[in-house]
Amino acid sequence: MAERLALQVYEAINRMVVEPDNRINKATARRWVDVYGVEAVRRTLNLMQRRQNYGQNIQRPAGFMATVLRSEARFGSA
Repeated sequence: MAERLALQVYEAINRMVVEPDNRINKATARRWVDVYGVEAVRRTLNLMQRRQNYGQNIQRPAGFMATVLRSEARFGSA
């Protein structure tokens, strides 16, 4: 389950970006799942995809994901 989620994160972020410098690798996606947990990563991925669906363009999806995960880990989920 964790590996599948990491691959979903990897594919979703890399589909959203145009510039190669803003892409992530599979190791980063796996690390997020290991450090923050399956549920936190799943919630953050869903949040990011909802924002994209509503036309809120996220310029750097990897940065968005990392920031939300760190924030939730530090302050708790909303």
